[in-house]
Amino acid sequence: MFIIIIPFIIIIPFIIINIIFTPFVNIIIVTYIKTLIFFIIPFCICYIISIIPLIYFHNIFILFIILIIHTTIIII
Repeated sequence: MFIIIIPFIIIIPFIIINIIFTPFVNIIIVTYIKTLIFFIIPFCICYIISIIPLIYFHNIFILFIILIIHTTIIII
């Protein structure tokens, strides 16, 4: 459950940034690009990195370290 919630916590700031910085001029193109950058990419990264530990690691400690590393990478 913890692994499923983490990506959504990470994605929320990206969605907020997307909403705040989307201008009204050329809204379709800009929204598409911003959505791609701020939503789809982090979403994919989060889910790929969250699913991999589930498949390969049964150790909770290793899983926790991987989650911390992937959250810091996305924040940077």
